[in-house]
Amino acid sequence: MNRQSWLGVMAVVATGAGLAFAGPSADPGKRFGGDRPAMSRMAGDPGAMSGWGHPRMLERMAGELQLTEDQKQKLKGIYESARPEMQQVRDLARQNAEKLRSVKPGDRNYDAVVAEVARSAGDLAARAVTNGAQLRSQTWAVLTPEQRQKLETLQAKRQEARKQRGNRGERRESPPAAP
Repeated sequence: MNRQSWLGVMAVVATGAGLAFAGPSADPGKRFGGDRPAMSRMAGDPGAMSGWGHPRMLERMAGELQLTEDQKQKLKGIYESARPEMQQVRDLARQNAEKLRSVKPGDRNYDAVVAEVARSAGDLAARAVTNGAQLRSQTWAVLTPEQRQKLETLQAKRQEARKQRGNRGERRESPPAAP
């Protein structure tokens, strides 16, 4: 595989990761960053705070961590202020995907478009990770030490549950054949 083809494959993968981060957006105001924060998706970090900024996530977090009204308002403000940047990252990732779909391997400018999309996808991935880390850090700062400990416990339990669900689909060894 030549270098340009390899870049094309990587651009498609990176754009796909960006779109996975973006999640569905029929109504951008109702969805914020997919079902897990960017940092979690990209770094494999289990997130008890999945769906950051989504009203159901805040309700669940409020119940599980026994957030005060003040904490709920602070978190809502944090998520609302991050929403425009996250929306911009999602929109740019979609534009990258469309740009790749619009160019064919036989086109004269194919390699240039692939290289451009690859660079852009890398930049968007970095922005998504940074945004997710900032949200996580800001959320962490709002929580009390007890809530942080409980959050870590919840994250560990959810990670274990995900591992268990993931193991169900793995291929199992067949029993030895009867003689």
